Amino acid sequence: VEMGMIAAGEIDLLARLASPTVGVITNIGPAHLEFFGSMDKVAEAKGELLDNLKSDATAVLNADDLFCRTLEQKFGGRIVTFGIKNEADVSASNVRQERDYADFTIIASNDRADVRLHAVGMHNIYNALAAAAAASALGVPLEEVKRGLDAFSPIAGRSEVREIEGRTVLADYYNANPASMDAAIGTLVSLSSGGKAIAVLGDMLELGPAGAEAHRAVGAFAARSGVDLVITVGALAKLIGTGALDAGMPKDRVLEAPTHAEAARLLKTLSRPGDAVLIKGSRGMKMEKILEEF
Repeated sequence: VEMGMIAAGEIDLLARLASPTVGVITNIGPAHLEFFGSMDKVAEAKGELLDNLKSDATAVLNADDLFCRTLEQKFGGRIVTFGIKNEADVSASNVRQERDYADFTIIASNDRADVRLHAVGMHNIYNALAAAAAASALGVPLEEVKRGLDAFSPIAGRSEVREIEGRTVLADYYNANPASMDAAIGTLVSLSSGGKAIAVLGDMLELGPAGAEAHRAVGAFAARSGVDLVITVGALAKLIGTGALDAGMPKDRVLEAPTHAEAARLLKTLSRPGDAVLIKGSRGMKMEKILEEF
């Protein structure tokens, strides 16, 4: 039941019983563009999952994803959709996000169940719906789905909320791509509630030629979203700062840290109890080292 609880856009799950009976594509995101070159190619590669499902299997797809219709056309078997914005077989309503959990109602067919998910961010609600849709396709009752999701706890470094010296820290450094960066920034702002929202952002790797513009776009999104301070770590992440400045963020609120230790020092100096802090970057950036010294 918890198998869909994965970082948005990072893994497509093939649920295996005696044979592949359910295939889940969480979304089509801008990850690994270095290898695939375009979003269309990413969708084509992820769609290979559907090519390998048997005709009597079920494909679980995100109804809110732009590529949903394209993927539906690739598969002639049963399709179960999940979503929040568009009509879907499994959906969520009454969404309420708190500091370290989200409450929502899962709706599947004529059945409903109230869930408390111990994870933050809309992307994790989507992952919960993907898990619920896969379980539903396998005939699991919604009450059992609810029990599994209620019992879920985040993996270290994936949308993990910590309290450190009065700061609310969103440790989300397991990996990063433009979509997951934007999702984490949105979650950071929602967690700030009166304090400052501070984003410590590292390089997003494996984006190829699209990397420079993708980093600038993340910076612009941070500025527009109401982030109070951006600290960048890494040569590519410096372009996040450029994007934030170009979008109107004041120069004194965009800082570059040459090392993890310097990023930790800046956090100690510039943050206060009540602030919310996001630590995020690609796995190769080892952003957890910042928390080790914070």
